[in-house]
Amino acid sequence: MPIALIRAFPGNRWLLTSRPTAVRPDWLAEEGFRELTLAPMRRTEVATFVRRWHAAADAPAYEAKLLDALGTKRDLARLATNPLMCGLICALHRERRGYLPTGRKELYDAALTMLLARRDRERGMEAVDLGEEAQLELLQRLAYALVLSGRTEMDVETAEGIVERALPSVASAAGQGDAATVLRALVLRSGLLRRPGEGTLDFVHRTFQDYLGARYAVEEGHLDVIAGHAGDTQWEDVIRMAVAHARPGERAMLLRRLLAEDTPRLTLLALACLEHATALDPAVRAEAEERASALIPPRTKEDAKALAEAGPLVLELLPGPEGLTDAEAHGVTVTASLLAERGPEGALAVLRRFRDHPALRVRRQLVGTWERFDARGYAGFRNH
Repeated sequence: MPIALIRAFPGNRWLLTSRPTAVRPDWLAEEGFRELTLAPMRRTEVATFVRRWHAAADAPAYEAKLLDALGTKRDLARLATNPLMCGLICALHRERRGYLPTGRKELYDAALTMLLARRDRERGMEAVDLGEEAQLELLQRLAYALVLSGRTEMDVETAEGIVERALPSVASAAGQGDAATVLRALVLRSGLLRRPGEGTLDFVHRTFQDYLGARYAVEEGHLDVIAGHAGDTQWEDVIRMAVAHARPGERAMLLRRLLAEDTPRLTLLALACLEHATALDPAVRAEAEERASALIPPRTKEDAKALAEAGPLVLELLPGPEGLTDAEAHGVTVTASLLAERGPEGALAVLRRFRDHPALRVRRQLVGTWERFDARGYAGFRNH
C-alpha cells in the first residue's frame, strides 16, 4: 500500500510509522526512505504533548497542575518519556480530578491498573482474557529474569520458556492457550512489553522492569539476592522498590545490610529508601538519617566532590536553599554541577532552586556551570 500511494502521488513527502517487529529491516530502503528510531521525549516535548492532550480532551482545568507536577515530581517525570506513558499520565491525572498518588509505589500501582485492567476492557479488546493479577504474575517473572541477568532485553524464546513454566501455577492464564499465545497477548495488550527487534522483547519503560522485578523478589523471599547486588548501581531502583514492597522486618534487614557496608553511596541509598518505608524500626531510620547527615549537605568544595562520587542518586537528596548556610548552598550547587553530565535533568532541577540565591559564590557557580548543559535550555531555566 505505501508503495502504491507513493507512485500514485509523486513529489510528496512521506512519513510512515510502524512497530519495529511489524516490518522487515529496511523495508522501504529501495524507495529512498530513511529508517529512524523514536527517541525519548525531552522536557519541552512532554510539555507540548500535555498541552495538546488536554486541548484534545477538552480538559484545560487540569493542564497547569499536571505540568507543575511533572516539573517537581522526579518519579513522575521519569515515566514521561514516550507518548504512551505521557498519555497514561494525562489520563490518570484527569481521572483522579487533578491528583496523583504521592509515592512512587502508589503511582506505579495506579499506572499498572490502568494499563492492565482497564485499557483493553474500555476499548473492547479482550481476545485473550487475562486478569490483572495473572498478567502481573507473568510480567514480574519476566522482569525478575531481566534484572538478574543485568539486561533490559531477552529473546522471545527465553520469555516463552518463563511463561510456560509459570502457566501451571497461574490458573486463569493456563486456559488461554500455550505460552506463545499468552506471551503474544501480553505484548499486544498490556502496554508494558514491546518487541524492539526481531526475536527480542523488553519492557516499555525500565522503571516498570525494576518495579515488577523487585515485587517478585520480595514475594519469593530473595532479599539476600537483592542485598548482595547493592554495590551495583543498576540495582538501585530495584532495592528501593523492594523496600516499598517488603514487610517492616524485611525492610529493616535490607537497610541494615546497606548501612553495614559503610560507604557514602550505600548510606545515601539507605536514606533514599526511607521514603518508601511506611513502617520501619525507628532505630534503623534514625541510624540512616544520622549517617547521611555527615554527608549532606556538603560543607566544602572537597565535601561536594566526594559526595558527587556517589552518583546521580545524590541529586534527589540535596536540600535547599532554605535552611542552608552560604557555604552549604555553595557545596550543593558544586555537587549538582559535577553531576550535570550523569544526571542533567536532576542537576538542572537542583540548580534552578538556587537561581536567586544572594551569595556571590553560589551565583558564580551557576554561571560557571553553563557549559555543562545545553546552552539554550540553561539560559532559559529562570523562566521555568
